[in-house]
Amino acid sequence: MQSLAQPSKLEYENLEVHVDKCSMRYEGLQKQFEQMDERLDKVETKLDQISDEVRSNKSTTLKALIAATATIIAAIISAIAVIYTKMP
Repeated sequence: MQSLAQPSKLEYENLEVHVDKCSMRYEGLQKQFEQMDERLDKVETKLDQISDEVRSNKSTTLKALIAATATIIAAIISAIAVIYTKMP
């Protein structure tokens, strides 16, 4: 069986056959482009979701980092206060 991608001898000899086969080829290409477009839309949606999650996690991580820093600063201040009050 002759592939659509490979022109047949009949296609070289008959313009109507050539036009019909080209039409079939272009329909196949169009379907592939549409499928690719759908897949790219899905990838774009997933990337948007991942981006939103990263932004959300950055915010949460930043809040945790600020809380941890505040705790450390409070501990240092408390230690200084204890040392200061224990001095003669």
